[in-house]
Amino acid sequence: MKNKIENLELDVIATYDKPQVLGLGYDDVDSFEDSQEYFKIPMTEGSLKSEKSLIDYVKAYLDGEEDDLVKFSLCWVCDKELFEDFKDKYETISLSLHRNGKYAFNSWADEFSFKVDTFREFADFDRIVKELV
Repeated sequence: MKNKIENLELDVIATYDKPQVLGLGYDDVDSFEDSQEYFKIPMTEGSLKSEKSLIDYVKAYLDGEEDDLVKFSLCWVCDKELFEDFKDKYETISLSLHRNGKYAFNSWADEFSFKVDTFREFADFDRIVKELV
């Protein structure tokens, strides 16, 4: 894998608005229907250039139909001692944390964006109040 970042992975839960046929596609492994899929992926330098590159990178690992995708829930996986360094080096990690690791798509996008913007307003309000006091 080109430009793999050692000791950094991403846990992903992809949520769909209707059940998907998921599975490994091997004859000896039955596929199944579910509205969520879970996977862990290694991270690369290119995948962390921007939030768009991160989302595109994660979407490449999907088993389900992208048109039915409604949400990613992301969790960064690394040693605790390394996390601050990764967060400082890659702005995309900090941006995803600001979103609580959640990205909404398709039918959930508008409602979720409203909730994220509202949360940010409250978070900024608290910070501003602390600065004024």
